Amino acid sequence: MKTDYDVVAIGHLDKGRIVRGSESRQAVGGAVYYGGAVLARLGLKVAVVTRLAKEDAWMLKEVRSFGIEVFPVWTPETTGIENYHPDPGSDFRICRPLGFAGTFREEDLPDVEARLFYVGTIFADEVDLPFLQAVAARGPLALDAQGCLR
Repeated sequence: MKTDYDVVAIGHLDKGRIVRGSESRQAVGGAVYYGGAVLARLGLKVAVVTRLAKEDAWMLKEVRSFGIEVFPVWTPETTGIENYHPDPGSDFRICRPLGFAGTFREEDLPDVEARLFYVGTIFADEVDLPFLQAVAARGPLALDAQGCLR
């Protein structure tokens, strides 16, 4: 039996590192993390489909704490970006990739239905045209452009 959601968010979680001057900290992020959290707080039933390494399964606990169901696809590494701010007082940053969890495949999609499928990527190579066509065949598709531009 298929589960129905208001929104299924598809994209990599970001196992990021933020460096400001000499200080560094790890941060979980990504469009599906932040967007999913907002949608869940608005009262929508949300699921996230993401790709990451099993050793980083701890990242899913925080996503689930928002009331989001997570469908992980295990990969050799987790996507991450280092955001280096040379001037701690400025928002100017230099981004450097730390890992890539691979391109989504049609078989990564769980057997679910949704009012909307939201694709929010960190990097352009997370999705390709055949994958987007497979998602669109399931229902309305929203594609966030940010990751497509990196």
